[in-house]
Amino acid sequence: MKRVMCVWLPNWPVQRWRRARPSVDGRPLVLFVPAGRGGPRVTACSRAARKRGAAPGMLLAEARALCGPSMYCEPHDSPADREALRGLARTCELLAPWVAIDPEEPPDCLLLEVAGCGHLFGGERGLALEAIATLRRRGYLAAVAIADTIGAAWAFAHHHPASRLVAQRDDARIVVVAPNRHVEAIRSLPVQSLRLSPSVVSLLHGFDVRRVGQLMELSRPDLPSRFG
Repeated sequence: MKRVMCVWLPNWPVQRWRRARPSVDGRPLVLFVPAGRGGPRVTACSRAARKRGAAPGMLLAEARALCGPSMYCEPHDSPADREALRGLARTCELLAPWVAIDPEEPPDCLLLEVAGCGHLFGGERGLALEAIATLRRRGYLAAVAIADTIGAAWAFAHHHPASRLVAQRDDARIVVVAPNRHVEAIRSLPVQSLRLSPSVVSLLHGFDVRRVGQLMELSRPDLPSRFG
């Protein structure tokens, strides 16, 4: 049976930027793309910047006004993000024979085929703990999910409540879905976990469809005509 582990690095561009500059203090950080409609736009921001009101998608000028002159402001280097992930993928080859970078843009996680690997670490949960510890030793924070499919592992890593406990101990940021249980388990996750486009998510919310379970209860033949 196939088993997939998704290792998610929350706010990856900011994590990588901070790791590359260990001497930088904790002032608000905003990454931006130079060209955008209306001017440069924010693509990622640190927790300190978010606390002051900055958010991805807003104009850089707005973020400057909210965060003040102490804010770090840097162009977003997407190729560097992907190259750093490649380095982490090579590191994680010690955990599983097959490791890949999430093909989506922008990438923020690793995908590992871990069927038959868990027993080497005392079980799948032990394997997940080792993945988190491996990245922590390199200065990165991660959340991990293991499930039967890539989509389910990705969904639980990114959207399960445990993945948001970034300040908690390592074992609190792990979700292991039992074999053959992912279809039922995923019902409680938000529809965003299905990697739907923002426009489709907004349309579903307009119908008050917010959880995967609600979507699963709709008539399948009617879905394309309603939501594309």
